[in-house]
Amino acid sequence: MRITTLPPSALEHIIAQLPFRDKAALAGTCTLLRIAALDCLAQISELDVTGLGRFRINAACDFAAKYCKNLTSILAGYSNLNDDTLAALVVANPQLTQLRVPGCRFLGRKGLESVVQHCSSIQWLDIQGCTGIDKNTLRMLLVITCSKSLEVLNLSGTQVDDGCLELLSARCLRSLNLDWERGLNSSVSSCGLQALATRARQHKASPQSSQPDADRIPHLPLQELSLAHRKAFDNNGLAGI
Repeated sequence: MRITTLPPSALEHIIAQLPFRDKAALAGTCTLLRIAALDCLAQISELDVTGLGRFRINAACDFAAKYCKNLTSILAGYSNLNDDTLAALVVANPQLTQLRVPGCRFLGRKGLESVVQHCSSIQWLDIQGCTGIDKNTLRMLLVITCSKSLEVLNLSGTQVDDGCLELLSARCLRSLNLDWERGLNSSVSSCGLQALATRARQHKASPQSSQPDADRIPHLPLQELSLAHRKAFDNNGLAGI
């Protein structure tokens, strides 16, 4: 039996099991398979293009921005994803809740600004090792994104400093990763970590309001702080955390 003789529902079920790259490839074949593939692409909620090279990653993401409008999760780590491509993706998917782009060294201010402007429901952000993101961009990101929805943040190997931690101390996160072994900037000190931990304890002790308020910062006490290379900090400083 030829695959083209299958009922449309059976064909879509088969295509739905394929990874994104194969779905995209089928969209470039015959009319029947193209229609079925595009229908499946329109329904996917997670895009995983981890590890794709420069030309493949941007072509794949440009394709996804055009045909995938219901994404809640984007995984594009250790690739050559650039600002323009990320911007196109988040504009097409403002409902995004998870963005994991570790090791994407070509990302910078423009890409992160697009995330801040268009995705107000981000809960998980992983920008580990994104060395193209400078301190000012990080601070802009933390001021806006951390104010409401963000719960899990990975800043390992970025240009994070005590100024960034001061901003984080006024926000609420469930998990924060600052692994020194992955290249944490040396300008993070024990004092900065102490301030973060002190504010986290204050959030934990604060009573929860019974009145819902869309503009109120949620009290989500910090439950996990990762510091792989603890020797970078003095014992007295860490004792206060």
